[in-house]
Amino acid sequence: MWSDAANIINLAERRRGIITIEDLASIGINRRTASRLAREGVLRCIYRGSIFAVGEAHLDMEAEVLAASLALPHGWVSGTTAAAYWGLRRIPRDRIQMTVQGTTLPRVANMRIRRTRFESPDIVETLSGGRVSSPAQTLFEISGELDDRILRSVLEDALNRKLVTMEQLNRFGSAITRMGRDGSARFRHVVMERVTSIPPAMSHDEIVLMDALRVTGLDWVPQFPLRLARGNVIHLDAALPALRLGLELDGELHDTIVAIHRDKHRDLLAAAEGWMVLRPTTDDVRNDLRATVATIMTAVEHRIASSRAAA
Repeated sequence: MWSDAANIINLAERRRGIITIEDLASIGINRRTASRLAREGVLRCIYRGSIFAVGEAHLDMEAEVLAASLALPHGWVSGTTAAAYWGLRRIPRDRIQMTVQGTTLPRVANMRIRRTRFESPDIVETLSGGRVSSPAQTLFEISGELDDRILRSVLEDALNRKLVTMEQLNRFGSAITRMGRDGSARFRHVVMERVTSIPPAMSHDEIVLMDALRVTGLDWVPQFPLRLARGNVIHLDAALPALRLGLELDGELHDTIVAIHRDKHRDLLAAAEGWMVLRPTTDDVRNDLRATVATIMTAVEHRIASSRAAA
C-alpha cells in the first residue's frame, strides 16, 4: 500500500493533484484496486470513477478545471465556474458547470451541463491543459443567472483587471447575441451598452451608489471627465455638471498618506474651477446607503440654492 501511495503521489504532482484511471493503469493499478484505494482514503474519486485526487488534498481552481475537462473531453468549463476560474467578484458557486456542442447531453454526477448551438465557442486552454470559456464568453454565459447590478459589477471587475477589452466584448457580443439564448437580452442591455457608454471602469460600490442616485431623478453622470484650466483631466466618480457638484467614493485605496494628499490636491484644483467634490466612503455605501444619499441630496439642495442666489 505504501508503495502504491508513493507512486500515486508522484503521478499527482505531475498534473496539479489530478490522476486519471489511465495514469493509474500505467503503474499497474486497475479499476478494482483504484476502488479499494478510494475506500481506504488513499484516493478520492472526483468523476465517474475515472478522475481521482490524492486523499483529502485540496484542489485549486486550475485543478478543478483540469479535472472537469478530463472527465468531459468534448466539453469545457463555463458559466459561474469559469467566472470563479477568472476570479470575477460576487459570483455564487454551485456545481461545476460545463458546456458541450452537439445534440447529445451527457450526464456526469456533480456537473451541470448545457448544450450550445454556437459554432465557434471562445475557449481558452489553461496552462495545465484544461478548457474554459474566455472572459468575454463567460460574461455572456452568466448573464442569465445574475441581476443587472451584479452583472454590471462583474463586468467592471473584468475590465478593471484587463481580462477583457471593449473590442473583444463588442466582437463576441455581436456574434453571440443573435443566438437567442437565455441571458442574451441582459447581455445586450448591460454589457453591450457598457461597450459604447461609460468610459473608465467602476467598482461595485460605485455601481450601487449610482443606482441609488438615479432614483433621485437627477442627471448624474458617472465617471465624469472634468477638464482643468491646465489642460489635464480628472475623472469624478459621479457628477452633476450643471451644479458643478462631484462625487468621489473613497475606499481602501484612498487611505494611504500619498492618496490622501493626492485627493486633497485634486479637490483644490476642482474648487479652483468652481466645483465642490463630496467624498463619501465605501463603508458609508455598504452600511447606510440611504443616509449617504440623503446627505448628498442635502448638498445638492444647497448648491441649487447658491446658484439661484448668485443669479
